[in-house]
Amino acid sequence: MGTDAHKLLLIYNKAYGSLTAYPWMFAHNAHFVVDVLAPRGHIIQSSRWVRRVFDFNEEEDLFASLVDLLASGEYAAIHCIDESSRNLILEHNEDVRLRSYLPFPFDSPLNTVCCDKVSFHQWCQTEGVPVPKSVIAQTIEGLKRSAADMGYPFILKGAFGSRGTTVWLIESELQLVSASESFPEMPAWLVQEYLPGKAGTSSIVCREGVLYTACHSYKTVTLDGGFGTSAVKTFVSSEELDQLAHLVAERTRVNGATGYDWILDSAGRPLLIDPHFGRGPSSMMISHLDGVMIDAALAASLSGADPIESHCSKIKHVWIFPQCLSLIFEGRVREAWQAANLFKKDVAVFLCGHGEWRLFFKQVVPLAFGKFRVLLGGLRRRCFGD
Repeated sequence: MGTDAHKLLLIYNKAYGSLTAYPWMFAHNAHFVVDVLAPRGHIIQSSRWVRRVFDFNEEEDLFASLVDLLASGEYAAIHCIDESSRNLILEHNEDVRLRSYLPFPFDSPLNTVCCDKVSFHQWCQTEGVPVPKSVIAQTIEGLKRSAADMGYPFILKGAFGSRGTTVWLIESELQLVSASESFPEMPAWLVQEYLPGKAGTSSIVCREGVLYTACHSYKTVTLDGGFGTSAVKTFVSSEELDQLAHLVAERTRVNGATGYDWILDSAGRPLLIDPHFGRGPSSMMISHLDGVMIDAALAASLSGADPIESHCSKIKHVWIFPQCLSLIFEGRVREAWQAANLFKKDVAVFLCGHGEWRLFFKQVVPLAFGKFRVLLGGLRRRCFGD
């Protein structure tokens, strides 16, 4: 590691999949020395790019463990890997011991608003950040009235929920009632206009309103009916996406490596649909394939250096593992292949960080075995009816 490398603490809670490549992403160019705080037995302890692993037994112990580590004063920054760890920390945004490490200024409403899709939508409207047309409802009757006003189909979003678990494409009142009844304790809902345009993700690095770098990509093939994690991404470059990235950095004043999802409206204008503020998107680790160096940009932001310029890249599409493993068992390889033919020179595969094969196989083998058992069980029920 370089003598000038910053010390970075990554916080895992429930994150797996491609998010386990974050230690490699930050450490492999010697911009950072990476330590990890994670649940005991978490697979991330197998990463060769982690200097030290600090564990905790229960989720309730995470904050106390974090405060103890920050008391040393050795870390330049912390980075939450998943939404659950981010939320646990933002609950303590008024704690003075965290002020230097929060993704937002300690008195920013985003410390609470970014955890709630409904409140965040209202914040965006107030701050002039472009979002799709939406109506807020709190009861089933309110949902029905909002649906009638919006018209079918539309997108229904719960105030809380991650990885698409509380997002649906609603095409009938029956679907609306079924979706809302599946989460009876949801405090509010967002009835959002359906836009058929392409959706994507922007991975960005910001500090105090300044954008240090950005990587934009379409969600070419995704899991969970189109609302889950991306398995195949397509890099895209546009002035409109860059303008939105600068606007987000300026209005949110978010710090660190983070991102958000967007969708194109009928005029091709990107609208923000889901924030990943205070954590990073599950595709951020492929940014280098687009010539965008997230680690260098984060180091520059911490040192007060100038924003980082991206480099030209010949890669256009990327298959991301282990998400692509799900496509194999779902019989969707042909769909992915048509979108990004692996025999083409502009298509790449991201399996894992350099030298992370032990971590890769520790994750992929149990995942493949579990999906195979599910597939075999379904086949047995079809054949024998048991």
